[in-house]
Amino acid sequence: MRCAARAAAAAAAFAPLLGGAWRSPHAVAMAPRRGRRAAAPAVAPAAARRSRVAASASAAAAADGDGGSPPPPPPPRKRARKPPARAAAAAAAPPSPPGPASAPGRARNKAAAPPPSTATAAAELPPLAPSDLPPLEFTAPPPTRDPDTRVFHFADAPTFHPTVSPEEVLRAGAFGGTYFRPITSGVTGRRYVRAWEELPPGWLAGLNVRRVVGSPTYAPSVNRHGVKCGQGLDAWEASGWITAQDPYGWFMWYTRFFRGRRSPDDARQVGRWARCAGPTGRWRGNLVGKVWRAGGGFGGGGACRPSCGRRCCTGRTS
Repeated sequence: MRCAARAAAAAAAFAPLLGGAWRSPHAVAMAPRRGRRAAAPAVAPAAARRSRVAASASAAAAADGDGGSPPPPPPPRKRARKPPARAAAAAAAPPSPPGPASAPGRARNKAAAPPPSTATAAAELPPLAPSDLPPLEFTAPPPTRDPDTRVFHFADAPTFHPTVSPEEVLRAGAFGGTYFRPITSGVTGRRYVRAWEELPPGWLAGLNVRRVVGSPTYAPSVNRHGVKCGQGLDAWEASGWITAQDPYGWFMWYTRFFRGRRSPDDARQVGRWARCAGPTGRWRGNLVGKVWRAGGGFGGGGACRPSCGRRCCTGRTS
């Protein structure tokens, strides 16, 4: 009791310094609880709004002398949902022009197919013969040939050493006699006819040109080995391997390079030959392996293996 009296006396002495009457900690803690218990429960805003609307409707009906029941309160308005930001941006964006249709099949890494108007435009333009084209310029000397290995050597292309000349290719009936047939190029959009006329006359001497060089139909009987092989021009064009300067393809480039024409496309074409028919070319290795397994000889003698190091065997294919 004495302690409580001393505490009360001390609180009374310090009350002016605290700015008001002193209250015990128990009273301070209980004050909010008592206030909450005594306060009336708060009315939800929506319920209060509906009550005010109902009261206004009742007052209006009483003023008009309507003894009926007051109308029901209007249903609460639904809040409109905002469209997603992505959908709103797509709706606000202008329509984009339709893109080109995707090509079926394995169109990856291939040149785009010519538009349908290419054939129509080519049909409307006159066909081109060699006499209608700019004359070819031959600036390099002709190649030399090793009499033993029959390999050709070009002074300005030391890695390019074919073993067959363009004339020998044509006389062997390569391409089934169809290489210089009339074509409509998907690269230039022009039609070419009588392309063999640019070749030296000696290459074609004694040949039935329209059957062995410029036939529109592949004839296996014309081929030296009596077989049909190779792809069509459209497949080479779709692969992106045909250029405008040589619309017929690699062999046309070879006939012109052999005669001395030089162009920026020479390095690419020599590289294609090296990867196919060069010393480590995939076609060369494949063909040599087939000939050896069939009992033939790599150098034409019937006894040499593909790994033979003799000069008579390393470069000769016929």
